[in-house]
Amino acid sequence: MHLWRYPSLSIHGIEGAFDEPGAKTVIPGQVVGKFSIRLVPHMNASTVEKQVTGVRCVPVGAVRAATGVGPTRLTPSSARPHGDMPGSGRESTEDGLRSIRAGSLVDSSGQILVPGIYDSVSPVTEEKRAMYSAIDLDLGGYWNSTQVERFLFDTKCQDYQGGALVGDLCEDLCVTGRLVYRHCLYYERGKKVLQADWRGRPVILKSKEEAFSSFQPPGLLEAVANEAQDLPEAELLLLVASEVKSALGLQLANGSLGRQWPSRGPGWRGQVASLWALLQQEEFLHLSLLQGLSRHVPPVLGSCGHFYAVELLAAGSPSLGALFPLGPDVGARGGQAAAAVGSMALSFLDMVRHFEQDFAHRLHLCDVKPENFAIRSDLTVVAIDVDMAFFEPKMREILEQNCTVDEDCNFFDCFSKCDLRAHRCGAQRVNSNLQVICDKIFRHWFSSPREDSGVSFQLQQKLQEVVQECAAPGAPEAPRRAARGIFWKLQGLLQAAQRELQVAKP
Repeated sequence: MHLWRYPSLSIHGIEGAFDEPGAKTVIPGQVVGKFSIRLVPHMNASTVEKQVTGVRCVPVGAVRAATGVGPTRLTPSSARPHGDMPGSGRESTEDGLRSIRAGSLVDSSGQILVPGIYDSVSPVTEEKRAMYSAIDLDLGGYWNSTQVERFLFDTKCQDYQGGALVGDLCEDLCVTGRLVYRHCLYYERGKKVLQADWRGRPVILKSKEEAFSSFQPPGLLEAVANEAQDLPEAELLLLVASEVKSALGLQLANGSLGRQWPSRGPGWRGQVASLWALLQQEEFLHLSLLQGLSRHVPPVLGSCGHFYAVELLAAGSPSLGALFPLGPDVGARGGQAAAAVGSMALSFLDMVRHFEQDFAHRLHLCDVKPENFAIRSDLTVVAIDVDMAFFEPKMREILEQNCTVDEDCNFFDCFSKCDLRAHRCGAQRVNSNLQVICDKIFRHWFSSPREDSGVSFQLQQKLQEVVQECAAPGAPEAPRRAARGIFWKLQGLLQAAQRELQVAKP
C-alpha cells in the first residue's frame, strides 16, 4: 500500500533510439523520454517543475566527452497531491471512499483517484480551506489514523475468532478490551511500531510486517493443513530449529521459546501459524532467547498473531542535549545532569561487558544510535531495537563476503578487513561494541570539559582523552585486547567522577 504514499518517478518510454533486431553503432542525435512524477502532500507542482527542468541529462563515458546535451524539456500535466484539495465535492467523495475502503483513497489497481476534478462542484470557502488544510493523507497521517488501525485490529480479531491466529494478548485485544491502541509511532517498509495501553500500562506493539498473511508458513505446514493431518512434534521442532539457525546462526535449546510453543488440541494450527510469523522476526527471536537473562533488553510481554508487546521506555534522540530524557527534576546542565549522564555511561559499559561475556556467543551491535536505546527510571540502558544485533556465528556469516577494498567489508557499524589476495572479507569483526558506543554516544557526552558539571577539570579532561582513544584506538590489529584496557580506564574514570559528584552534593 505504501507505493502511493511516497513521491515516485515513473519512466513510461523512450523513443528515438534504434530498437530493431540486430546491432547498431550510431548514436542517435536526439532521444525523447516520457516520465511522470507522483506528487504527495506538501509537494508543490510548480517547484517540482522547476527542479526537473533544471536537470541536465548527461550521458556517461565516451558520449559525455563527445556530446553536448541541452536541458530537459518538460510538458507538465499536473494535479495537486491527494489530500491537498479542499471542496465539498472532494469531501463527499472522500467520505464515501473512506467508508468502503477503511480510510484508503487508493483503488484495487494501486491507482490514486485524482480528487481535484471534484473541486469544480462548488467554490472553496476560506472556512473549508482551513478545515481541509488539516487533512493529511501522507504516510504519517494515514498510519496514525485510529480508524485505519481499528480496521486492522478488527481484521486481526476476526482471524483470532476464526482460529487462524492466537496469542496471550488476543483475548485482551478482541474480547475484554484491556489492550487498547493509542497511536502509531513508526511505519516503514512494512515494519510497524504502535503504542497501546495494556491493563493500565503503556506498551509497544511491534511487527516486521503489517499483515499476518505476509508471513507465509513453510510448505510442509501448508501440506499438512491441506490434508487435515497433524504434524509430528519432532518435525515441527526441526522446522523451528532450522528457522532459528537461519535467522540467528544459533542452535535452538529446548524450552527457549517458552509459552509460544504450541500445545496439541483445539486451535493448534492457529498456534503454529502464529509461532511461525513470530519466528520470522529476528528481533522477537533475540528478545525471546534473552528473556530473563538480560536487564539490557526489554522482555516480551505477550503476543497476538504476528504482533508482540514490549514495555514502553524513554527512547533516546539526537535532538536531546543528554541524548536521553532525564526527567522533569533533572536540569540540562549542572551536577544532577552530570550524575545522570555518568550513571547512563556506566550502564552502557555494563551492557558492553554483558553482551561480550555473559552468553555462549558475543552479541554484536551493528546499528548504534540514541534512538535504538532507552533508559529505565533507574537510568539502566536498554537496547530497544535489536534488528541489527547479531550473535557471533551470524556475524561471521554476514562479514565473510567478497571484497576489493576494506570499505566493502563494513556492515553498518560492524567492520571487517579485506584480504586482497583472496578478495574475501575476514569473518572476524575488527572494531567493537565499545568503540562504536564511544564514537556515537560518549563523544557527545564527553567532548569537552564543562565548568558547571561539578566534576574537576583534570578528571573531565582525562575522561575526554580516554573517550577519544576508545573511539579511534591506535592498535586496530588487536581491538579486543585494546578495548579491554580502555574499558577499565573508562569505568574507573566514570566511577571517580560519580564519587566527586557525591561528595559535592549538598
